[in-house]
Amino acid sequence: MDRIEIFETVINAIPLPAVIIGGSKRILAMNDASVRLLALNAKGAHYTSVLRQPAATAAIDRSLSDGQARDIRVALRDEGRDASWRLDIRPLACPQSSGLMVVFQDIS
Repeated sequence: MDRIEIFETVINAIPLPAVIIGGSKRILAMNDASVRLLALNAKGAHYTSVLRQPAATAAIDRSLSDGQARDIRVALRDEGRDASWRLDIRPLACPQSSGLMVVFQDIS
């Protein structure tokens, strides 16, 4: 099992929308809940083409640079309604790899 398969196995066990972003700033894995929330499967895409919230992209950039965890709040459209979401951004420390996991929690 390679690291992407491991990421996919772990992320699919999380009931909340979640994505894993690699050090290359590309989305490495998405669970089904995040595909529904973002209305597309963006595996392989640069995360800024999917998460178009300036606060989210700035926080992700900072976390990729400094390895620090962050929590931010953003507004996203979910199933035709505006909703407030908390994004929990957590670095992943893996041998020979860097990246982070972003978990979305609806706080509306």
